[in-house]
Amino acid sequence: MQIAEIGRSNWHLRHCYKLHGVEISDFDQKWTVRQTAVYHSFDMQEGRAFWLTVKANEEIRERVKDGSESLEALKASNLNSLALSFISCLKTHLITLDWCVEGWRWQIGAIETGVRDVLVRVKNTPIEPLAKDLEFTPELLRLLSFKTNKGTQFPSPTRQSTMQTLNTLAGRVRVTFSARKKTVAKSEKLQVMPPHNPEADHEREEEIERQIHGLMAFSFPESQRLTSLATTLQETKLAMTLNIGVLRGLREYYEELFSSSRIPTEIALESKYCDAFNDFTRRIKSLEGHLATDCRRAETLILMIEEGKRQVSTIASLITVFRAMANDISV
Repeated sequence: MQIAEIGRSNWHLRHCYKLHGVEISDFDQKWTVRQTAVYHSFDMQEGRAFWLTVKANEEIRERVKDGSESLEALKASNLNSLALSFISCLKTHLITLDWCVEGWRWQIGAIETGVRDVLVRVKNTPIEPLAKDLEFTPELLRLLSFKTNKGTQFPSPTRQSTMQTLNTLAGRVRVTFSARKKTVAKSEKLQVMPPHNPEADHEREEEIERQIHGLMAFSFPESQRLTSLATTLQETKLAMTLNIGVLRGLREYYEELFSSSRIPTEIALESKYCDAFNDFTRRIKSLEGHLATDCRRAETLILMIEEGKRQVSTIASLITVFRAMANDISV
């Protein structure tokens, strides 16, 4: 609405958007996702701008304050024309947009460290020593283990193939133990067996039980940890994807404006002269690229976590097999 008495025309640019950023929390010194809402209007005839920013702390306010002191385009002495006021608005947009991109790569880096720490422990889970104590044959051990003795990595099994492997394993183990018991029974008729040592049997059973409990204590908390990290990454990726949409929408709006005949000649000429508009679009495209890269990093880590969770699930299944077979194995 045009109100001449207060110097207001009937042509305004208006923008309202919400951005997500990540900051170190003052409470627990952990990365925390924060939001910022921005409303902006600019009078395309009078050159008056209005900004309203809503945020839980003073971060954006301090950035704008610092920008007004360090950036020539934001200094009060350079806001004496329609074109210069418009250019200052482009620079102010970039202050907020920079904030919504910073920090994500550091947060993802911290998450990646936690993910790799868990996955290293998962892949180094000592399955082989326990299998040796239970007298598993090398063939069965290769079916159980994630690695061969030479360290070659096998593809991680799917849930269906894991169950098939475990069923096959159980059958083969039972056949092996049954054949072994028959051999021992026959040999007992031909020779005198050494005296049985109940104390040694008891110690071995306790050792096997201790190892099984160790695996059980490992699998549950690590699975919880991986699930928590995956949830954080999914939330992070969603926030960055929403930011990309806001940046793209803002950039395309101004690109359409400058390509049309509606923009005042003064603004078009001054923006072209000082390369303000091209710098604005280049900066936004660069920020979009940074966010897209961080999204791909998050996607890769999510896939790594899913792989780790499948391995943890397999370890839990192996524990069930070990526990079921341990009582049937004789020394």
